[in-house]
Formats: sequence, C-alpha cells, structure tokens
Amino acid sequence: MRPADLLRVLAPIQRRIRALAARTTVARAADAGASQRVQITVLAGERLDDVVRVQNFGLSANPPAGSTALLISIGGSRTHCVVIGADHESRPRDLAPGESQHYNQWGDCVYLQENGEALIKARAKVICDAPLTHVLGDAEIDGNLLVRGDITGLGNIAVAGTGYVEGGLESATSITDPAGTMAEMRSVFNSHTQPVSGGVAQAPAVPMS
Repeated sequence: MRPADLLRVLAPIQRRIRALAARTTVARAADAGASQRVQITVLAGERLDDVVRVQNFGLSANPPAGSTALLISIGGSRTHCVVIGADHESRPRDLAPGESQHYNQWGDCVYLQENGEALIKARAKVICDAPLTHVLGDAEIDGNLLVRGDITGLGNIAVAGTGYVEGGLESATSITDPAGTMAEMRSVFNSHTQPVSGGVAQAPAVPMS
C-alpha cells in the first residue's frame, strides 16, 4: 500500500483519537433531571447541547457560565459524549497541601484547614436541620443566643451578660448569680421575719418552693 493510501485509511482513526478528549467551556446547565445536562462550547466555536455532566456521588454542583470542563467523546464521536468536572475563576486559592474547601460562586464555604479547624462561612445563615444536634466539646458564642423552647442544664449555666429565653429555664443543679444561688434566695425568703408594730411578722404562710 502506498503511503498516501495508508494516510487516507488512517485519517478517520486519527480524527477520532484527536476527538477523544477536549477542553470545553460551560455555557449553561440544566439541573432538574436525573442527570445534569450542559450546553458547552468546544474548540473553535463548536457548540454541543444536552451533554451529560458526570459528578461524583455525594456532591452536586451547578457550574456557572464560563466554567472550564473536560469533554470526553466516547469512541471519538461527538454523538456520544460526557462532560467531567467544572472549574471556575471563583475557586478558592492558596490552599495548603491536604486542605479542602467546598465553596460556591459567592464566597460561602466549608473549609477544612491544615491547623485542625473547620471553617463554615455563610453570608446569611447556617441552618442545621436535625432532630438532635450533639456538640461533644465546648461552644463559644460571640453574639446573641435566642432559644425558642426549654433549656435544660445538667451542670451550671453562667451568663456574663443578659440572657433571654422565651420558653422555660430548668437546671438539675442550681442557677447562680453573683449574689448567690436561687436555692439560697428561697431559704432566706421562707425564713424571713420582720419587726412590725406590736410584734414580729411571721415567715411567709406560703413558702417559695
């Protein structure tokens, strides 16, 4: 076979090999279906619609327009292809080796840091939707604390400022302020007598319990 004939036979195979993988830009994404579908631009203005973007299990993201991704053409054919990954200019930078960050386009993130700290950053609110939230260590709150329900303390509760609770406040031990405990206040009240005209007033008929 002449070289020219060989090149002509191999040309379709070469085209398919070159088309196996390509860098692509995401134009938009449709995230309502079982699989996310994207519209992408490849190479010199080539546009493909309704391409499946493969995501890792347990992580779902909707890449903004302009994100860079990898196009994989199965068998080198543009009629059967998928998009993998998506990177955007809003990606956090300067992470230390071993660190990871789950982020969005607007700067909200969950950041697992090298120093052992986990940073949760949200512009508006962090919502924990669970029947029970169990904190194994101490908790510090620099702002205000609003509780719409009961507070049950199995130990001591110390409040340096003003505490406001809409529901009940219950302690299995004691509630203390700088003047003493509530139990001490009850003892003083229940045994309190006071001189009056003609004698001494008796202790309260109904003690504080």
